[in-house]
Amino acid sequence: MFFSLSLESGRDLQIARLSTRHGRPNPKADEKSRDTQPRVRKDGKFKIVQLSDAHLSTSTAVCLDAIGPNYNEPSTHCEADLRTLELLESVLDSEAPDLVILSGDQLAAPLIERRISYAAIFGNHDDEGALSLSRAAQMSLLQTLPYSLSQPGPENVEGIGNYYLEILAPSPSTHSALTIYFLDTHGLPPDEKKYKGYDWLEPSQISWFTSTAQGLRKQHAKYSHFHLDMAFIHIPLPEYAEEGLVVKGGEWREGVTAPKFNSHFYDALADEGILG
Repeated sequence: MFFSLSLESGRDLQIARLSTRHGRPNPKADEKSRDTQPRVRKDGKFKIVQLSDAHLSTSTAVCLDAIGPNYNEPSTHCEADLRTLELLESVLDSEAPDLVILSGDQLAAPLIERRISYAAIFGNHDDEGALSLSRAAQMSLLQTLPYSLSQPGPENVEGIGNYYLEILAPSPSTHSALTIYFLDTHGLPPDEKKYKGYDWLEPSQISWFTSTAQGLRKQHAKYSHFHLDMAFIHIPLPEYAEEGLVVKGGEWREGVTAPKFNSHFYDALADEGILG
């Protein structure tokens, strides 16, 4: 069952469909290439907007579906979640970010038409359902989209979407001013009877993160006295669910749904001095 954000509509709604138009932008029509590496502005500022858990559903608005309900005919009419899309559009327009981070459980916001670079990781719902595309297939699509900086990450590391981005210092510098790490927090745990809740970051991911961070820090130390580092994941770490740290907000007053098993990624972040 899906729930609408439209106050005047009922609670039982049609399941949402997703179609994807993809392809590189025309370089003659668009000077900003999808492969352009993000860079700190000349005023020394770099703004990031994080969008997560939009959970777009089928509601009362016109969407841009490319196929009809029978999957063998052009679309003539479908619906989309108007309130959520309008909210995301207003945030993008008012904030004018240099980079958008899509940190799971949503469909892409209208970033391409605004020529905003973005990087994505997956949430626990993004590959749910028997008809869902795998994370690897979704990442392959994301990599073809204009302005997407998303990457699948190393094949020998658990999950899809373990990677990092280097944000360059103001022009004409070719050096990094900020490194952003992304890690896949998967979905349900391998043994739901033993571990309630969600999956956790695996040892191979933490090992990759630690070795990568240490290697990059040595490189950055050659030219930078102050280099920023950040990390983004979807499912919160167990430490955020500790007594006294839980903050309940929003309409649903939802608490922290962290894994029951602690793989100690927080310790790895702290050891490397990286904000998560």
